[in-house]
Amino acid sequence: MLSRGGYFLGDGVNIRSRPVDGTVLGQGYFRETFTAYCWSSDGYWIRLTAHRGNVTGWVSVNYVFYTDSGPMGYC
Repeated sequence: MLSRGGYFLGDGVNIRSRPVDGTVLGQGYFRETFTAYCWSSDGYWIRLTAHRGNVTGWVSVNYVFYTDSGPMGYC
């Protein structure tokens, strides 16, 4: 599976069960790292796993920064 590393740009970034209105599964915090796996079909959300707490879900691309430039496809 293709993936890309990065970190959250803010505190209390919601990690959701699905894009837009999904249930909040956890939160990411400033500079906390994650592994991103794929984009939503509209390209505005990414599926990722936050390293602290090992929470996997969806986050808006507005709240993340990628540290890797590797390829990543759509989910």
